[in-house]
Amino acid sequence: MCGRFSFEHEWPAFVDLYDLPWQTERGRNPAARYNIAPTQQVLMVRNDGDGKQIAEEARWWLVPWWAKEMPKAAMFNARIETIDTTAGFRDAFKSKRCLIPASAFYEWTVDASDGKKNPWHIHLPGDAPFSFAGVWAHNDKLGVTSCSIATMPAGDPMSRLHDRQPVILDPEAYKEWLDVGTEPARAKTLLQENLDGRLEFHRVSRDVNSSRYEGKPLPRSTPYDGHDEPRFGNRPRRESPVILAARRAKASAAARRRDVGSPVWTPCEGWEDLADGRVDRAGRRGQCAQHRREFADTIREGSTLPEMHTCKRYRRIRAAPPGSSSKCRVRRRPLTTAPAQALL
Repeated sequence: MCGRFSFEHEWPAFVDLYDLPWQTERGRNPAARYNIAPTQQVLMVRNDGDGKQIAEEARWWLVPWWAKEMPKAAMFNARIETIDTTAGFRDAFKSKRCLIPASAFYEWTVDASDGKKNPWHIHLPGDAPFSFAGVWAHNDKLGVTSCSIATMPAGDPMSRLHDRQPVILDPEAYKEWLDVGTEPARAKTLLQENLDGRLEFHRVSRDVNSSRYEGKPLPRSTPYDGHDEPRFGNRPRRESPVILAARRAKASAAARRRDVGSPVWTPCEGWEDLADGRVDRAGRRGQCAQHRREFADTIREGSTLPEMHTCKRYRRIRAAPPGSSSKCRVRRRPLTTAPAQALL
């Protein structure tokens, strides 16, 4: 697919690609745009009723001539496999083909390190201007002229980034593509005469990920090394914050259980110190009237832990205080504790 592209060259660089009348186009001076998104206005080149090429603005999201309202389905790309059979594109492909000038376009891969999308700036060698093959339509009821970009299965090198690519038509096929008299079967063959095999790409800043960003994205020196996952592939699974917090707590508890040394604590005024090695009935090393501190289970050999009734969903609480209940959501059973053997 093609969901973003740029228009960076001055208009005379594009006029050289077409047969536009210079007297008409010499006054056109469109501003550079670095992040064009669907539904925005773009320039397109088409044939008028006399067969002469003209340039005009169109909405990048095709609105068929028969539509009674703006289509909600994505109509900014037309797949070449079905462009001549799909109802929304069929009529436009027969007699309303166009060229959409561009300087580059973008695709994204998913960064395996953080799960975010990395944008790639894709262009021809030497940043030469080019044209997407497209179709256009005019809807009298809604008063809108619109267009769509043709896409095809990705070949090398684009297949390393995405499974689809826009059709960048060979300039030698421009006239025949725009000619209303060209049969649809022949027009479909012309789509194979493209420049997609010459494409180059490099990383740019993630600013362009937002369609609201209008500046020129800064290049990133990171070359493509194959570590990024294509956008259409399996993305790295992103755990929810709740699951991550539970995992950290579980790992911390496991670390405490592995600790065989004396627990480290800072006593407070309300702390009732027990003799070294002694354990109270609840299995704690001490009891604070103001704060309760949980330590590792470093009970010496010979002591006993509180006995407890359990069920399948019971989460065992080691050294739980008397009278506490289980963590079972189905049924809660009170604990029956046995005195812990005092170690002198």
